[in-house]
Amino acid sequence: MAGDLPGAHWDEIQNDVFLLHFGGPTSSAEVEPFLTELFEDPFILRVLLPEFLRKMLGRFIARRRVPKSDAQYRAIGYSPINRYTEIQARLLEKKLREVRPKTRVHVINRYTAPRAGEVVRHFDPRESRRVFLLTLYPHFSHATAGSSMFDFDKAWRLCHGDEHEGRMAMTRIASWWFQRDYLDYSWDLLKASMEPALAAAKKSDNKRITVLFSAHGLPAKYIRRADPYPHEIRAHFAELRARALKWVPRDVDVAFELSFQSRVGPVEWLKPYTEEMIARLGRERGGQLVMVPVSFVSDHIETLYEMDVTYKADAAKAGFSGWHRVGVPNADERLAHCLHQTLVDHGF
Repeated sequence: MAGDLPGAHWDEIQNDVFLLHFGGPTSSAEVEPFLTELFEDPFILRVLLPEFLRKMLGRFIARRRVPKSDAQYRAIGYSPINRYTEIQARLLEKKLREVRPKTRVHVINRYTAPRAGEVVRHFDPRESRRVFLLTLYPHFSHATAGSSMFDFDKAWRLCHGDEHEGRMAMTRIASWWFQRDYLDYSWDLLKASMEPALAAAKKSDNKRITVLFSAHGLPAKYIRRADPYPHEIRAHFAELRARALKWVPRDVDVAFELSFQSRVGPVEWLKPYTEEMIARLGRERGGQLVMVPVSFVSDHIETLYEMDVTYKADAAKAGFSGWHRVGVPNADERLAHCLHQTLVDHGF
């Protein structure tokens, strides 16, 4: 946790908050560079190869995926994630300046501009400051939050060496799904989509409702290397399920399930897979399906295309009569409030 810096008055210290996020392509021209950066990331493509061979493999995979990915991004008007991240940065900065006027919030994307190297080179390492690294991934994984923080450290060392030691107090917040305000917010988002599902079920012959939480998946080998991500996802799922069970009328047949989406390649990923769960639950239950994008704070291809297009069609084919998708924060000021409280909880 960041504390006071030697010889500096609290109100004189510059506070810099770095929001670390994924990034996304905003045009067709950005799709291939985005995918190349993604698959060249050693935290994403974990193979026992020399670095130059691993990067060659990453570029090969990226090129193979460009046509399909570009078609999907084109269908959703390309990714809005950068725009929403910038909005949240400005909302958060406004809130933080009410506490510490000398505060700046900066966006760093992992795979699209602004990249870490572009941002940190403008900083004077000799200036006393407190730095907070806050990822926009509520649940920690080495493939997301870990990669973003490693990328920040690498960029800082390349620009400034170790000159910041002793003059920059740094706090890293890599996981915050359990923050009380965010749990309340997550529950409000879920409840807002369950209400129309309940109303539709009451009018239907099939009165069953299935609430399917879908998180971004990871290759299974990550878990064998002690990545905490699935445990945090399951804990978040359990918390929201417990709240929902207290709220749902006792005479309504509601089932809660958790699955993982977005797998790539032939290797085993976290199970159960979302598409397989939809097919099975549609056959066994039917009725209303409520999909919960549990690991996302901004709409991206996983929500706008994978869920809203692919999984919606899969659900109709599987036998569900109704489809509902829980919203994500995007530009909602409540997310900025949750981030503000998270920073305060960590000593801001």
